[in-house]
Amino acid sequence: MEQALSSHAARYSGRKLATSSVGVAGSAHEDNGTWTVRGAGADIWGTADSFEFAHGFDPAGSLDFNSNLILSFEASHPFAKAGLVIRDGLDPGAATVIVDVKPGGGIEFMARFCAGCEMTFLGGGQIDGSAVALFLGRNADGTFSAGAARGIEPESVIFDRVNVPMSNPISGYAVTSHDTSHTARAVFTHAIH
Repeated sequence: MEQALSSHAARYSGRKLATSSVGVAGSAHEDNGTWTVRGAGADIWGTADSFEFAHGFDPAGSLDFNSNLILSFEASHPFAKAGLVIRDGLDPGAATVIVDVKPGGGIEFMARFCAGCEMTFLGGGQIDGSAVALFLGRNADGTFSAGAARGIEPESVIFDRVNVPMSNPISGYAVTSHDTSHTARAVFTHAIH
């Protein structure tokens, strides 16, 4: 089954791409450095993804989320996700690296190593607390690193480096409700510098 993603570029707010499988319309709004992203979608998994993708706010193209705080995440499905993603373009099956949090505080680090390949779970952990800091960036050698912490505290989960070749990387916020008939809501801010 072909999946889809709903895409909101900061410079082109409201622009949609291939929304047929995402379900309920989502949104992405920025207010004074804080992003609220609402998204439906079936999942970020398998050979193609279905989620809300807010991107285009990294004009330097640094591909470095160092770091973003998820202030709140509201979702009714235990496999809903909110996180940081770097994708090789906007195709639903694009090569992808993602670090995300689920409603119960479960952290996932995953990658799709090539277009149309299966998503691979690389590692996980548990962060308890209402605010979760996520880290995702491209290293000088082209590999990607990720991690998570509770709020701004030093307690953290760090994942090994992973090499995912990308020719057109795009970074942004991802939200999927894991249910195309409902949206999940996440509030992100670039709080730690």
